[in-house]
Amino acid sequence: MRMGKVLTFAGIFVCIASQATVQAVFVVETFSDGRGYANFSSNGTPSYATAVSRAAGCIGTKSAFGGTVDPDTYIFSYTLGVDADNFSIAAGTNLGNNLLASGLTGGLPGTYNVYITWPSTNNVAPVPGNVTATLVDDDGSVNVGFSQNDGDVYGTNPGGNKWKLLGQVSLSLGTTSTVTLVPDVPGSYVSMRAQGVMWELVEAAPQLATLVETDGVTTVSEDGDIDTYTVVLNEQPDHDVVVLAQVMDPNQIFLNGQINAAQLTFTPANWDIAQVVTVAALDDSLVEGDHTQSILHTTAYADPNSSDPNSFWNNGFAGLLQVTITDNEVAGVRIVETEGTTKVSEQGPTQDSYTMRLSIQPTDPVTITIATDGQTLVDTGLGAGQTASLVFTAADWAIEKAVTVIAVDDAVFEGDHTSPVTHTVSSLDGGYDGLTVDNVSVSVTDNDCGAWGFHVMDFDKNCFVDLADLAEFAAAWLECTQPYYENCVDLR
Repeated sequence: MRMGKVLTFAGIFVCIASQATVQAVFVVETFSDGRGYANFSSNGTPSYATAVSRAAGCIGTKSAFGGTVDPDTYIFSYTLGVDADNFSIAAGTNLGNNLLASGLTGGLPGTYNVYITWPSTNNVAPVPGNVTATLVDDDGSVNVGFSQNDGDVYGTNPGGNKWKLLGQVSLSLGTTSTVTLVPDVPGSYVSMRAQGVMWELVEAAPQLATLVETDGVTTVSEDGDIDTYTVVLNEQPDHDVVVLAQVMDPNQIFLNGQINAAQLTFTPANWDIAQVVTVAALDDSLVEGDHTQSILHTTAYADPNSSDPNSFWNNGFAGLLQVTITDNEVAGVRIVETEGTTKVSEQGPTQDSYTMRLSIQPTDPVTITIATDGQTLVDTGLGAGQTASLVFTAADWAIEKAVTVIAVDDAVFEGDHTSPVTHTVSSLDGGYDGLTVDNVSVSVTDNDCGAWGFHVMDFDKNCFVDLADLAEFAAAWLECTQPYYENCVDLR
């Protein structure tokens, strides 16, 4: 429930916006154009292969293999609470060999399945082409050996575009889980091949606190609407306990007036009394659209020296809460026509202009492509044509730029008509890319009237002498009853 307005917070923070969504797993790929690339490393320079696994979640374009030299050791990593889960798999999805996805939201402490995948291949040599994977978690290391050309498991094509379950690991917040791949037979061709490793939450750790949202949701806006939720411990602690509420993506949310994080202290006496957390959005200048952010809650002893360091209260999990933020920056293109309209004539021909600018600062250059239907031409300073373009950057987005419209003097009788000028927007800034922009409707005065041209009495130039022309003639006649009267036109 929104609770009114608060004073606007000064936008003095350097913000890197990301649009958070609820995900289920974290995928690391080797040499990919996709996800988790920074979480892969090797101790040399592995060869590349264009063959890749198409297991669920893999979007990369390359795999890695050791070649004929002493191959690299490949290391994949996932830090819980730091690396945001990056792929969602629906519960019950077959990951391969009847391994079914849990569908649980990742990023929480608990038990994780760890999977590996590699491209379909028949040229792993020498047989059996074994690889040892070392899994590291809170409790130490586990070694798992497997064959890359295990036809009994993967059929005729090892890898089979499926995930292979390496094992389970127990992870707490801040823990970095790694999978290290080392071939058993060095110096053999394609002695080790890899495409990706995936971590999937299958059982979350117990939650030590209860979070109650007002009206069941938490919604705030950059315009100042705030919301609240409450936190209470689920059992009595033996010493004072601090609940830390930490925003997963920084510089997006204030908690109890503090940017990014807030602390709540519970004692053995008040542990069952709910405490209120006030949530407010940072009013930044970025175009993000309505988006969500996560608030992670963890526990710790207020005085770490006064209690058992092995207690579950230390670095315990107290809940995850999603906040919906309504953005107040709306991407747009402002068009201003000279005197409110754009009019041109084929006689001459004549030209008119309008200006364009962006409504808010973009994060990347914005290109506006301008096109006509051939009845007019457009010019943005580089010469007239049926198409033209304008580029706005973060430096000049607020500067008005002119578009000149010129009539095309054709030989076709059309009468006075309109010519639409259209605008197409493209940018790496998601707020602007594909944005719908109004057309400019240009009024075009025709100068063609068949083979004979306009009659001398066709005052409105529509190729017909009718009552409208006679009315115009009569009005002019009545205004000019005296010869040589100022502004009178000799119609003889």
